[in-house]
Amino acid sequence: MEKHFHHELELLKQKLLDMANKVQQMLSDSVDALVNLALSKTDIVNSVEHDINRQEIDIDQHALKLIALHQPAGQDLRLLIIILKINNDLERIADETVNMCERVVRLIENPQLEGGNILPQMEGIVKEMLSKAIDALVKSDISQAQSIFQQEEQVDALHRQLVRDVIDQIKRRPEITELALDIISISHRLERIGDMAVNIIEDVMYFVTGEEERHPFDRT
Repeated sequence: MEKHFHHELELLKQKLLDMANKVQQMLSDSVDALVNLALSKTDIVNSVEHDINRQEIDIDQHALKLIALHQPAGQDLRLLIIILKINNDLERIADETVNMCERVVRLIENPQLEGGNILPQMEGIVKEMLSKAIDALVKSDISQAQSIFQQEEQVDALHRQLVRDVIDQIKRRPEITELALDIISISHRLERIGDMAVNIIEDVMYFVTGEEERHPFDRT
């Protein structure tokens, strides 16, 4: 029975990693659509979202079934708990990429903003954060956690810089206000994806150490 449980647990982990790979590709495609004005990339992102939604349900059901049937404890239970949580974060990241693409379509149709490199920078950092967090889960290795936290600060700083730059464009060219707000929205969604990558590494830290890492100053 225990051998069967750990086999099922490994299958579940592989499902999650497959979902993570798809979500990472959605993130790349959504920013590629903006940078290269590639409308076809937005169609790809939208089509993959349906697969992600199905996978989220499948992973949830699989994890809950293992908990109900085997009543695991210790590290096995922690792993199932973080799989459920990471599964939710990955689905939310997929949603953010779809929302980004909705705005990218409008920007492609109305390319009136001055070019910049902040969004590609943010995307590169956020993608690396997500990759490190998933790799930490695969290897049960939290050595990259601090670098992910530092990268989150970089993303936040780039977002603030982008907002300042876009507001400056709006002041000079009020007619681009609606499109400029789309750019800010995309930046904000990248920032949120970075936050979710942090959530994932914190969950992996909980799995590895057994200690809750979130909101340290709010504990009593």
